[in-house]
Amino acid sequence: MDLEKQIRRMAARGCSKAEVARFIGVSSPKLAMICEHIEGLVWKPSKLNAVGKRPEESLPRLAANLVKARAARKASLTHTVRGVTGTVEELWAHFKPGVSYSTVNRRVAAGMDLREAMFLPRQNKGQVLEKVKTKAKIKQNPGSRTSTAGAVIEHRA
Repeated sequence: MDLEKQIRRMAARGCSKAEVARFIGVSSPKLAMICEHIEGLVWKPSKLNAVGKRPEESLPRLAANLVKARAARKASLTHTVRGVTGTVEELWAHFKPGVSYSTVNRRVAAGMDLREAMFLPRQNKGQVLEKVKTKAKIKQNPGSRTSTAGAVIEHRA
């Protein structure tokens, strides 16, 4: 095909000068010199979006990528607890545990398993989430010196 016809056709289609130069294999300044000698050449305004693609070319691909991204995000945020699958918010609404949604989020952010974060009872102020270790003191029955058979155990927190 004639170079002039190709340049006219691409300009009428809305291709940018850089695209035309790349297609015909010349630099942009060289294309500008060629275009000076082509009479009546009108460059249609470019219909490119910010990504550099025509909307009709990029929309289906963008829509497909958006669907994939949403599915990946949903999969990364989905958990299964006691046979029920959903996001933390959906699981919290389903089970209605005795703790608030923000408490569940805080516990999960601190590294707690989601199941434990939802079903561990509410803690009082100052109480640690770990199991409280109890100190046991064995009191001997007054009648037994060596045996602990009748021992009374006192628990102190």
